[in-house]
Amino acid sequence: DLVREPAGSLDRFKAQLQSTQRVLGDPPAAPSPLLRRRGLNRRLFATEFPLALIKTSARLAGCSVNDAYLAGVGAGLRLYHEAKGVAVDEVSMAIPVNVRKDGDPAAGNRFAGARIAVPIAETDPALRMQVIRQRMRSAVDEPALPIMDLIGPFMARLPTPALEFMARSVSSIDIQASNVPGLPDAPYFAGSKVLKFYPFGPLPGVAMMIILYSQARQCYVGVHY
Repeated sequence: DLVREPAGSLDRFKAQLQSTQRVLGDPPAAPSPLLRRRGLNRRLFATEFPLALIKTSARLAGCSVNDAYLAGVGAGLRLYHEAKGVAVDEVSMAIPVNVRKDGDPAAGNRFAGARIAVPIAETDPALRMQVIRQRMRSAVDEPALPIMDLIGPFMARLPTPALEFMARSVSSIDIQASNVPGLPDAPYFAGSKVLKFYPFGPLPGVAMMIILYSQARQCYVGVHY
C-alpha cells in the first residue's frame, strides 16, 4: 500500500496512530479528587426499578436505554460530589461495547473498552443523555478501539515496569459501567422461579464498578466500590 499509494497510506497510518493515542492515552477527564483513592475495603450497593421508567426517559430525550443509564449514573455522581462540597464537571468512565462484525465467529465475546467523559455538572437530564450519546458514538467509532485484541497475547511477555505503567493508566479511570440485557421473562432454576438478580462486578483498578442488568421488565443495579 505504501508503494502504490504513499500519501493515502501515510494518512491512514497517522489517523490510526492518533486514534490509538486517544484509546490508550490519558483519561478523557481528570481524576476526581473524591474517587482517586484505592484500597482493600469493598462495599456493594444494590437497587432496582421498572425497565419502563428508563425506556420512557430515553425515548423522550431521543436516546437509548444505555444513554439514559449512564446519564443516571452521572446524576448520582453529581449529587455525591455536591454533598461532599467538591465541584467536578466531568468524570472519566470506561464502558464495554460490542465490536462484533458480520464475519466474526458466533462463539465467544467481541468486546472492547470505550472511554468517555461523563458530564456530571450538567443538571438537565435530557441534555446530559444527548451529550453522552454523542460521546459514546465518537468512542465506538474509534478505529483503534479493538486494539487490545491485537496486543493482548503479547501482554503476558511484557516486563514488569511496562505492566505497572499500564496498570496506572487503568487506575486513572474513575468509573466502569456496564449494561447487560437479560431475558424478557423470569427464568427458572431447578424448577424454581428466579425472582431477582443483583449484579456484582469486579474492580479492575477503578474506584467503582456499576452494572445494570435488565430482566423480566425490571432493572437491577449493583454498585461495587
